[in-house]
Amino acid sequence: MARGLLQTAGINDDAVDGNILAAEGRILFQEAIKEFEAGLISDQHLELLCCKGCIMGPGMSEQGKYYNRRAHVSSYAREKLKSIDISSWKQWIRKFSNTNLSASFTPDDRRLLTPEEAEVERVLREMGKYVESDHLNCGACGYESCIDHAVAITKGLAEVEMCLPHTIEKLHDSVKDLALSNEKLSTMRQALKQSEKLAHMGQLSAGIAHELNNPLGVVIMYSNILLEECEKNDPLRGDLQLIAEQAGRCKSIVAGLLNFSRKNQVSHDFIDLRQLVRKSIESVIIPSGISIEFVDNLKDPEVMADMEQMTQVVSNLIKNSVDALGEEGVVRLKLDGDRDGEKDNVIIEVSDNGPGIPAEHLPKIFEPFFTTKSTGKGTGLGLATAYGIVKMHRGKIVVESETGNETKERGTLFRITLPRQAGQT
Repeated sequence: MARGLLQTAGINDDAVDGNILAAEGRILFQEAIKEFEAGLISDQHLELLCCKGCIMGPGMSEQGKYYNRRAHVSSYAREKLKSIDISSWKQWIRKFSNTNLSASFTPDDRRLLTPEEAEVERVLREMGKYVESDHLNCGACGYESCIDHAVAITKGLAEVEMCLPHTIEKLHDSVKDLALSNEKLSTMRQALKQSEKLAHMGQLSAGIAHELNNPLGVVIMYSNILLEECEKNDPLRGDLQLIAEQAGRCKSIVAGLLNFSRKNQVSHDFIDLRQLVRKSIESVIIPSGISIEFVDNLKDPEVMADMEQMTQVVSNLIKNSVDALGEEGVVRLKLDGDRDGEKDNVIIEVSDNGPGIPAEHLPKIFEPFFTTKSTGKGTGLGLATAYGIVKMHRGKIVVESETGNETKERGTLFRITLPRQAGQT
């Protein structure tokens, strides 16, 4: 027990006459050494225990009562002294009185050198402590300050991971990275499902289109023959014209089906994206109340792509924006660059400040025959075809839309990301 060694050896531990200073516990024994080193208690001997006595040591049960145990030890010592054989004890003392208990020692300095300030600063930066305010000095590492912890690390006595705030911050970063990876995985899974769905629908569309082409051709041919034979004032002429017009519309739909399902070859060549955008704008009829804004952030406009097919994609997106705006509004086109790892990409954005697309429609926006336009104004094949063309260029197309509320502006944005080189994926 604490101070038991002094009592056993008969050393005076009196507070007035004694010159023994006993320090117990992790904190107090360090303070005693510091004061001794500073010369504040140089005239006294020290009994230093990092623990608070063996009574509460690691070999004992945790839930013990300190003073109860101390009383038991004292009681045991008193009973032992009552039963001890003094003569036998003296005999053993005489027998070993001439035993040489001396020992010799050679100096072997084991002190670790104090690290240089630059080395300590390097370790502090590893722990995320760049300025004084980062030094929390919380003591969770077992050291009094962050600098003491850094010094111990340079000496090989501690590790960076012992810093609890730093470890928690790393854990938060890992959680963020996992969330980002999970989001990317979810996006890729959704894109894969979309590609599989479009592939199946493409096969179905091709079969339907081929089956419809022959009877549709017959209807168109005979309706035009009857129109030629019909007199101008014949009341049937209007009905025949309606049949011919609607049959022609069906033909356009069938042609769109075939374009959607056909695996066209992409003719890669170096093209100027600025020229592509201007050509796409010129191919769309823009009402007087709608303005076109073009922002070009590209330093190098050259990219390997199929000029005709990508013009079809961009012009289709512009036309959709114009149709969504109606009489007035703004269509914005933007060219930008992007670095994704080792890949060099270009980005084409087409956006408008129209009414937006409802959230429940966004997952189906690239599906064939799905359209938000009124009956007779769209076949629902434009975006599906655009999706296929972008995929054949090994790119990706995404849509973002807001229908508008008190805090957000409404509108729709289509973003196309293409690899600058044809071989990139």
